[in-house]
Amino acid sequence: MPVSWPWTKTGGEPTSNSLKQKLKLEISRETFRTEDDIHLGSSAESARWRLFSPHPATLPPPDAQRTPHNRGGGQRPMTLPAGGDPPSPPRSCPWRCPLGGAPLTTMLLPLLLLLVLAVKLYWLGTTGRCRSHRQLIGKTVLVTGATSGIGKETALDLSARGAAVILTSRHLTTAKLAAEELIRKTGNPAVFPLQLDLASAASVRRFCADARRTHGRLDALVLNAGGAVVLDRPRRGLGGLEYHWAANVLGHFLLVHLLLDLLKRGSRVVVVTSSAHVFGRIELDNLRCDRGYRKYTVFDDCQLGKLLFAKELARRLRASGVMVNAVNPGLTRSNIIERRPLWLQIAILLLWPFMKTPSDGAQTSIHCAVCEDAEGVTGAYFSDCKVAREMNRGGDMDLARKLWEKMEEILEIPESQKIPEPKFVKPDGRH
Repeated sequence: MPVSWPWTKTGGEPTSNSLKQKLKLEISRETFRTEDDIHLGSSAESARWRLFSPHPATLPPPDAQRTPHNRGGGQRPMTLPAGGDPPSPPRSCPWRCPLGGAPLTTMLLPLLLLLVLAVKLYWLGTTGRCRSHRQLIGKTVLVTGATSGIGKETALDLSARGAAVILTSRHLTTAKLAAEELIRKTGNPAVFPLQLDLASAASVRRFCADARRTHGRLDALVLNAGGAVVLDRPRRGLGGLEYHWAANVLGHFLLVHLLLDLLKRGSRVVVVTSSAHVFGRIELDNLRCDRGYRKYTVFDDCQLGKLLFAKELARRLRASGVMVNAVNPGLTRSNIIERRPLWLQIAILLLWPFMKTPSDGAQTSIHCAVCEDAEGVTGAYFSDCKVAREMNRGGDMDLARKLWEKMEEILEIPESQKIPEPKFVKPDGRH
């Protein structure tokens, strides 16, 4: 029995014209739903059409004429293209947040900011700070490189505790400006600016002569000065060594020898190095960099050299009661590296939110210079105001002894000024 179609003339098979008309009507209804149709459908169907519904700004006024192809009344009639195929519905962002239907791209920035904030708060919570309230009235301290960054914050704190502070800089004008700022902030007039270029033997000897003439004792010596200048070719400094070795290591080595008689029992020597020593390597027969110059890693070599210098100095001065410790200030915002390469600038920019401020970076130096907890501790490596473990060759005492003897040879230190080997002390620093 033939099927009866509701749109046929007399039943039976539908006519071609009526079938085309019905298909066109159904396609129009199914493809171009309006908001009224959506609310009448099921929840799944509503969600489907909500995803592909046009933006409200594109809809005509609500009083638009209702047509068979526009059952909602508020949407413009749509017509089929000549080929008969309906146009595809507008595509939406496939990445949707399950909360509120917002695209995930709009959620990435807040999540990233929350992550940065969480990491920053963690770093602040784990950053060590000097908790000592000890006053230094009547004490004298010397801080090298004290006109900016960590050295300046160290000198500021020690001056605020009442100490007489000798601060140094390669340029006397810069030292005087820093001294005026310290006096203004702390109200302590006992700040003495002096010129010191650690890469010049003449400057080091002249500075030590001035310091010995005006001060009879040093209660704390903070060897903070240091820096890195990216050079295409090695520059010569003190003793004919490469500039970084001269300014960071050899200059401080000579300074300690010339001021040794000002360091009495109970005095403290703080050598500021960094965690970059883990990347350093020392070639004792190539300190002048005649055979190969690693311009990007020579700074790391010098940091390892400063750490080994501090270890060997502590071993040799152990019996005298002078305490010597090396400190790692951590990743700190400073101008220690001049003429940075592009890749390093990008790395610093990315790490800048997580870097310590100069005040935070100075806390470990201050801790070792004044804190009661550091009393009697010598030959240690401090990080975040607590004893840490050296990495790589930072604890190689045999290499430290060889480096010490090499620097004595380069500077031609006379026997009368040499710091002698300790008696009954093993090479690792233990009795």
